[in-house]
Amino acid sequence: MRTQSNKKFNENKLIKILNLLDSPMDGEVLAAAKSAARYLKTHGESWNEVIQKSQPPPLEPRQDPGFMRLRDAVILKRTQRARLLAVRLTNGLIENLWFPCSTLREVGNAIYAAQWIVERKENELLAENNSSHIRVERN
Repeated sequence: MRTQSNKKFNENKLIKILNLLDSPMDGEVLAAAKSAARYLKTHGESWNEVIQKSQPPPLEPRQDPGFMRLRDAVILKRTQRARLLAVRLTNGLIENLWFPCSTLREVGNAIYAAQWIVERKENELLAENNSSHIRVERN
């Protein structure tokens, strides 16, 4: 049976305790682990609850009208700020395009891109190929 303290659970305090787990002294590490477990028990929390609370909710770009799923897109290269994607075009060709990370969402195997960046990439393709029928395929 868990006991509930009148004190409010303070995530920052728990983090300070957990930072002591990095100590080079084994005694401090053990004391920090026991202190963290006591702190959770005192506040009626469990490790499962703390970890689940700290995870952001999963992104669901399908519900965001600003994002669209790219059809058959594959990430070829990752950098800290951008991703090189192989994307299928409506004329059947595959084009390799760089997208800033902030404009992409990866959900499972699906890749979603902000609508404005897709339109910008399409305009770049149109300017290069002089064709008004080239578009990035979307689902």
